[in-house]
Amino acid sequence: MQSRNPKWTIAVAAFAAFLATFNETFLNIGFSPIMSDLGVSVSTVQWLATAYMLGAAVMVPVSSFAYRSISTRKLFLSSVGLLIVGSLIGALAQNFQILLAGRIVQALGTGLLIPVGMNITLEVAPKERPPFPGRFRYRTSSLCVGRDTAGRRAADQGCGFPPPR
Repeated sequence: MQSRNPKWTIAVAAFAAFLATFNETFLNIGFSPIMSDLGVSVSTVQWLATAYMLGAAVMVPVSSFAYRSISTRKLFLSSVGLLIVGSLIGALAQNFQILLAGRIVQALGTGLLIPVGMNITLEVAPKERPPFPGRFRYRTSSLCVGRDTAGRRAADQGCGFPPPR
């Protein structure tokens, strides 16, 4: 993969990895409204997190095979596509089963996206400047810390949203 400007390529890969990491945790704060809106129990709604982590974990070793078998561009776009399609399925879900299916599709995209993003970073980073992978991890991690802090403040202050039922 040749890139004219590795900084932009790495920035796009880091932003996509942030979105994937964000998807891992953002739904957890919505469990109470999901339980009341879809009429499911705590033990049922927890499957949204469990199935997501299982799906992502399964795809990490698959990404190694896929990275050697499919072009990097196609693999990256496919993983982002899975993430988007899963989000759309979840957004349009009318029942818990469809919501769970959407979360699993999101997980498949995440499980591919994180390792592929790391490989893209290693592939396009200038060899004379090795800290690029560290910057990739720093950017995705710091974005997640900021997201968690902002999300906690929004939850504590309400931000105009109605309280959970």
